[in-house]
Amino acid sequence: MSDREQRQVDSRDTGLADFLHISFPGLKVRTDLFASFLKDGRRRGFEAYLRPVLRYEGAHAVVDGGPDLPEHKVVVMCSSDYLGFARHPEVIAAAAEALRMFGASVSSVPLIAGSTSLHKELEHSLSRFLGTEACVLFPSGHAANIGVVPAVCGPRDTVIVDKLVHYSILDGVRLSGARPRSFRHSDPDHLAEILSASPITSSRNALVIVEGVYGIDGDVAPLGDLVHVADRYGASLMVDEAHATGVVGPCGEGTSKEVSLTVPPMIVMGSLSKAFGSMGGFIATTSALADYLRYYARTIAFSVGLPAVSAAAGLHALTLLQRDPAIVRRLAANAAFFRDGLIQLGIKNAAKSASAIISAVVGDERVLRDVTRQLFRAGVFAEGLPFPAVPRGQERLRFRISVVHTEDDLARSLAIVAETFHSARLLPSVWSTASLSEVVADPPRPARQANLDGTPTSSDDCRAVAELAATSARSRGHFLPWLHANQYAAILGRQGAWTGQSRPSRLLLAQRSGRLVAAAMASIEAIPTIADGERTGVLGHVHSLPGEREALYAVLARGLEWLNHEAVATVLAPLQSPLQLLGGGVAMNPAPEHRPLFQPHVAPECAEILTDLGFHPMFTLPHALIPIDQALAALAAPPVPRLRIRILDRLQFGEEMARLLPIINATISRLWGCAPLGLDTLVAMATHLRDLVVSDLWHIAELDDRTVGFVGAFPDISAGLLEATGSGGTADIHNIEHAVSHARRGSVVWLAVDPPSGGQGVGAALLSSVCHRMAERGYTETWFHWELVDGPRSAANFLPPRSAIVDLVEDVIFGWRRSD
Repeated sequence: MSDREQRQVDSRDTGLADFLHISFPGLKVRTDLFASFLKDGRRRGFEAYLRPVLRYEGAHAVVDGGPDLPEHKVVVMCSSDYLGFARHPEVIAAAAEALRMFGASVSSVPLIAGSTSLHKELEHSLSRFLGTEACVLFPSGHAANIGVVPAVCGPRDTVIVDKLVHYSILDGVRLSGARPRSFRHSDPDHLAEILSASPITSSRNALVIVEGVYGIDGDVAPLGDLVHVADRYGASLMVDEAHATGVVGPCGEGTSKEVSLTVPPMIVMGSLSKAFGSMGGFIATTSALADYLRYYARTIAFSVGLPAVSAAAGLHALTLLQRDPAIVRRLAANAAFFRDGLIQLGIKNAAKSASAIISAVVGDERVLRDVTRQLFRAGVFAEGLPFPAVPRGQERLRFRISVVHTEDDLARSLAIVAETFHSARLLPSVWSTASLSEVVADPPRPARQANLDGTPTSSDDCRAVAELAATSARSRGHFLPWLHANQYAAILGRQGAWTGQSRPSRLLLAQRSGRLVAAAMASIEAIPTIADGERTGVLGHVHSLPGEREALYAVLARGLEWLNHEAVATVLAPLQSPLQLLGGGVAMNPAPEHRPLFQPHVAPECAEILTDLGFHPMFTLPHALIPIDQALAALAAPPVPRLRIRILDRLQFGEEMARLLPIINATISRLWGCAPLGLDTLVAMATHLRDLVVSDLWHIAELDDRTVGFVGAFPDISAGLLEATGSGGTADIHNIEHAVSHARRGSVVWLAVDPPSGGQGVGAALLSSVCHRMAERGYTETWFHWELVDGPRSAANFLPPRSAIVDLVEDVIFGWRRSD
């Protein structure tokens, strides 16, 4: 093991996901590094897992919190024992009796000897309670989900899931081999759009899977509308009721009763480990499908059955619920008390909840760790949900409310949350009143007088723009936009890495018939190489649906109107992140020495509108797709003496970015229209892309132990990313992971070389190194993008003179041919 592999991993810059995509020489190295990560996290008090509960005291528990908190009493707000049945005396007694009668295990699969009279009674009771014909028990809820989907779907079928479904559902879809699709969270119209493009035939079926109550925010699905859409297109519907059964509905029957469905969906999945306080899962369905699952769901056909003790506990919990249905209303009252308290604190995300699950978005993994630790030490045991449990930028705390929480428990917990969030500067809300959301009337028309006082931009606006950007990119065959909803919010609110970095921004929106059809962002920057560092206007993040030229004109004209009112010296357009930070665009009234640029993915109608508005297009940013073998042949050159090229150390992400910052700034300082990056901004940009970072495609050049260069390449997974667009969710993360592992094309995005080392072949060595690694991964071709350099002449300066790479850069990458 190398010295670098032996060192301690810094848990502040590392997360659980970092151990999924790193190339290790062996399992021992991976596990040793992970052990180092855990050790460092425990030393810093970040470790939120494996804290042994010593004893329960109602809604409280005494927990072993480590050397300085050996017997720490906390309010438990991370348990799904919503109705308090897990330690109910009658449930314990029923479980003890079953243990005496049937033993600790049934010791056989359900098909043979793994069922008892208790199992059959529980199945009948659950089906009667939920209004279905039959019910099948599974060893766990996870086993139910990964068992039922492959049993009913195959490679010729399509499974369409809500973006926020549980990972167990996504694992089941992958095991089935069916074509996976996802629709925007709780959006029946988007589901209809996808179903209309997925024809159902006698040999090609479609299964739609949603949750009744979602485990991230506790919101309830619009099940009635979803059932209507599925029925219209002949698709089957499965609803995961793990967090709904016993929690919503007049008597805890679940979402179907909550939304007054007369007939439940065809497949209802449920769990005994939540409100029923036991262990196990079930599928409530038709008698025919239930019998089919007993033979074809592998997680019961090839697994020992549910222990009788669990069946007995679940059965008696159901009896208690039916004996006292008012317990559901008492739980709802507790949840409403806590939810209203969070909303009054300014935690807006809490308003999504309509169940016993309530979350508070933090938006930064490092802050989330600190907040979770502080809450625990103050006596509130809540869950921190980092990536990959949720998308990056959506990291959050999750609170689970129980009927056994007293009003005093909830009030004291709210006071601790308020103090902790204030100390972490998470309150008040992140939204800035400087953000202007200008909605163009239906039909769209040119800009009108600015509302310079501004109105707040909502998170819904940011999500809508992110979704529009993805739709726009898909329709035009462009690369997926870099920004997601949380990043738009951070820029507009000048939060995180953008605090103090950007001047006021305006988000311009155009709607037609209630649908967002065009959007743009206007900002004011101070870019040193433009107008002597005076205020520079930026008009970018331009997206529109095809055929919406009038709407696009309206938002661009409105943005330009506001920038002109602000008396900026120069206006650049159209810029997309990260180009907004790295320069480029089309200048308005440019100085002769400036070289304004068009980006290659700008829609033609956008270029025409900008020209109509007085902009002067002068140069198009190039990009090219090149076969890997052609690139390697062109990059062949003698080795650079004393040059060492190593892979970026993802487990020391912050330190690596600090090493690269001077090199990147020295390189981009020679580009037209570029602003130097701050370390926080660079880390934020890299972190937003971190899910796509395959560490052996990011290479660092060191000359005599001095960092002299860097190249950053990604797997080109445009198709996978476009499949995973929208407001973000577990389905997106799952699809991205799958796309990364199956990529066969690369994308070289950044090349930075220390200027004194530029003529020594460092750039060529870096490009050659990363292309070799892409070839080893089975990539057959790669994109090269403009961010490499500011033009072909400068590109050649990074590489050996009069070599084939000069022709490659000039003729292939940039599409220019020398006159000589």
